[in-house]
Amino acid sequence: MRAIGDAQSITLIEVSLPAIISLMSKVEILEELVKLTHAERNEIRLRLAELDGDSWLDDKEPLTNAEKAILEARLAAYEKDPEAGSSWAEVEARIRARLSP
Repeated sequence: MRAIGDAQSITLIEVSLPAIISLMSKVEILEELVKLTHAERNEIRLRLAELDGDSWLDDKEPLTNAEKAILEARLAAYEKDPEAGSSWAEVEARIRARLSP
């Protein structure tokens, strides 16, 4: 609720966030995304992941035994020596180096 008016007459107006948001079309929302900071976009990503839960998992095509074995082997290798791999920053730097002219 939000109060509008002076001390003599105050009117309470119920403000509904979904009603305000629904006034924006999907196209308008997508156009606004580019104006957000990295932190704000990350906040939105996290919220969407929260809303979607595990729906991104493909239940129609579960992992094969071979794929599960690969994942288990890589997890075991990581647990044995977590420092053996590269950080995301190192991987990203290598990718950017390869892509730059």
